[in-house]
Amino acid sequence: MKTAAVIAEFNPFHNGHKYIADEARRITGADTVIALMSGYFVQRGEPAIFSRSERTNAALTSYDAVFELPFVYSSASAGEFASGAIKLLDHLGNIDYLCFGAETDDSDLLCSIADIIAFEPYNYSDIIKNEMRTGSSFPSARSKAISSIISKNDPKLKPQHVSDILSKPNNILGAEYLSALKRSGSRIAPVIIKRSASNDLTSAHHLRHLLYNDNDAAKYMPYAFRSSSAIFPDDISEMLSYRLTADDHLDSYFGISEELSSRIKAIGPNHTFSDLKASLKTKNIALTGISRGLLHALLGYTDEMHDIIFGPGPNRPYINLLGMKRKASGFIRSIDNNRIDVINKKSKYIAPDPASDIMRSLDIKASDIYNLLYFKKTGETLPNELSSQVIISDN
Repeated sequence: MKTAAVIAEFNPFHNGHKYIADEARRITGADTVIALMSGYFVQRGEPAIFSRSERTNAALTSYDAVFELPFVYSSASAGEFASGAIKLLDHLGNIDYLCFGAETDDSDLLCSIADIIAFEPYNYSDIIKNEMRTGSSFPSARSKAISSIISKNDPKLKPQHVSDILSKPNNILGAEYLSALKRSGSRIAPVIIKRSASNDLTSAHHLRHLLYNDNDAAKYMPYAFRSSSAIFPDDISEMLSYRLTADDHLDSYFGISEELSSRIKAIGPNHTFSDLKASLKTKNIALTGISRGLLHALLGYTDEMHDIIFGPGPNRPYINLLGMKRKASGFIRSIDNNRIDVINKKSKYIAPDPASDIMRSLDIKASDIYNLLYFKKTGETLPNELSSQVIISDN
């Protein structure tokens, strides 16, 4: 039995995600295709547009099982997002392929980029530091460093071409997946699936824009989401303002520097989430980094917690099973339970070490906060994390 995995946010689930699942089956011949999905909050530092359960139901129209990527990974930079996801897939012990979409199918170039990210040539960090001293943000500085190194190694590849490749978000994430696979010595084989150009395909970003403006997006989605239940970034504004007002130590939260903390205090918290981010942005602080820092403040995710989770101490991996087709039961049974805890009965899980305990507590807090947002938006109550059930599909 062969199994392919896809790491995704499904924010929201659209025809492109179905295309990736279909192509994964076709290219690899996999009997089972699973998804490792961000939960309540996503890598941009924002709430997911639809609830975790809705996105799980949507994903089960194309995938055989859906697992949750813990909050500390789903709200992280691209590197920690990718390495955290690869760690979990590796520990399952039964994943043969990692399939991911990219704007390019130049696997050699993506692998060259991944090598630089994974093994950091001697001049890599120096170029980044020099670029950041001139006011470049970290993503921009890193792009220039990678472009410079690759072009010197292969003069046929012009720096601008490499920079163009790195300007596309799926290419960057794909390179991070390849880098994480290399660093971990994973046996999982990567499969790059070039994004398709089709009239019924569009980006998740464009879909969120359509939904925000009450435009019809149905042709781009194979699942009928309830648009009235959509949660948008500014829906966290009031809750975030209270947190920023009530806390005098914002720089203790992961992703908020002393400089950023001072700027938040100077600007004041009484803004929408979007306006606050825009006011805080500088040349060397990217909007997504600001978003993640503010989200971490909202959930109380501190530097100290991050150091425990990503430090040298014990941190037994766990993975939260959100939904599955009945036919995937064989795959579930084949998971190596000696290496990872599979959470299916949510209230029964007991974390075996401080790091996994912190991670799980943040997952639960993310659920509680999202459920408050959902109730305020719809007047309806979602199950809390400890009472939620695995969704079983007969399809």
